[in-house]
Amino acid sequence: MSSPMSSPMSPPVPRSSRAVMALGLALAVISHAAPAFAGGSDIVRILRPDGVPVRNDPIPAREDVPIGPKPGPGKTEPSKPPAVAGKFVKVPVTLGTLASDNSKAWLGVNLDNDAIDRTFAISVGLMSPMGAMITDTTPGGPASQAGLRAGDIVVSMNGVSMANGTQLRQYIAQNSPGSQAMVEVWRFVPDQSDYVTTLRRMGEQGNAAIMAMLGSMYANAKGVPRDEQEAARWYRAGANAGHAVSMIELAAMTLEGRGTERNAQEAVRLYRSAADTGNYYAMWRYGLILLEGKIVARDAAQAAQLFQRGVDGGFSPAMYELAVMHANGNGMPRNYQEAARLYQKAVDLGNSAAMVNLGLLYSEGKGVELNEYKAVELYRRSVDLNQPSGMQNLAAMLDNGRGVQKDPQQAADLVLRAMRFGNEFSYRQMMQNHAAYTREFRMTVQQRLKDEGYYTGYIDGEFGQSTQGAVTAYYKRYQESRQ
Repeated sequence: MSSPMSSPMSPPVPRSSRAVMALGLALAVISHAAPAFAGGSDIVRILRPDGVPVRNDPIPAREDVPIGPKPGPGKTEPSKPPAVAGKFVKVPVTLGTLASDNSKAWLGVNLDNDAIDRTFAISVGLMSPMGAMITDTTPGGPASQAGLRAGDIVVSMNGVSMANGTQLRQYIAQNSPGSQAMVEVWRFVPDQSDYVTTLRRMGEQGNAAIMAMLGSMYANAKGVPRDEQEAARWYRAGANAGHAVSMIELAAMTLEGRGTERNAQEAVRLYRSAADTGNYYAMWRYGLILLEGKIVARDAAQAAQLFQRGVDGGFSPAMYELAVMHANGNGMPRNYQEAARLYQKAVDLGNSAAMVNLGLLYSEGKGVELNEYKAVELYRRSVDLNQPSGMQNLAAMLDNGRGVQKDPQQAADLVLRAMRFGNEFSYRQMMQNHAAYTREFRMTVQQRLKDEGYYTGYIDGEFGQSTQGAVTAYYKRYQESRQ
């Protein structure tokens, strides 16, 4: 282990291409690579740009998100077979009681977390890409008893339009158990058929958007048993039909060898093909591969060009990655001012990792005027979006009273929260750099661990073997629960 550092706010230690082991401040960077802590670096690479998705590389690019220009000469768009017939149906439902909280209402449905994209909506006869897709209902539950079924798309409840599953869940939570609700759905599945059979028939007829939907269903066990080979088969069919998201999903599976043979070069070809359709996510992902230089020859200049196209299209992860290149002088002269400008653009679009990195620039006065209050504000915004690196950095400011009233107890709670989110940087800080934190901070960590049954020793702020063992047990428990 390295020796404790004098302060969690000190300048960075010597750098490497992966991660920094230093200072209590984490510079968060989107990457497909897991964090590493040998040596040091400009950055701590994290897995997720915005929040906590279910996979390493979430795919924000759907048909209802800007995906770039139309295909140029020689390129074709995926075919879009005629939409199926459907109808709006209003279903009265008596809401039940949530088993885990008898004060909350319960509808008894599983919802697709993905937003409905425009092409899929048109394919099922719905002219507007909105609503929450029901993937299945709980037998005997309120929805099932009222006649709602898998494949129904909830477009409104009590006259309130529903944009997606998240909004529907929030609205249900606002109602009382036993209350009456009028649920309006778009029903495209014929009465004599079922959801999966209908979608498979549409996919077999050549509908690329439906092929992508089926791939997602089988990959994520949404309404069907998980079957990665079947998922890859449908994604491949969609990719062959020119569907960009299918290419991207199949590329991820091919890169990892899930449901299909592992083939890094084929994965790169798929990302490149999807990028050629104008899909900004694919450009970003292909740019990361070029920047890393492990699968193909490293080409920072081409990566920057791809990121710039994403920036021009309003895609925040591309803004973020290009900002990192400018801040680190990676393939271009170091330019903190340009990095700050790009981070700000990403912040304006709600990118939590950009909030962390822009906050660090404000805390160090690089590319912007030194302003620790602004840094704290940005860290708080990122924490509100469950950004672990923001939790770590805000904790460092609170523990030292920089830009905010000193509060070691809140700082300790934030570091433990970051560890619950799987932040290895925070764990390493507690194991290797605990001496840089105040005694009150360390005593609070011990007390919290004791309250949860991990620690039985004295509350003295000394991080000996028993405290470090408790920290490790705490971290590993939440790591295991997230797998």
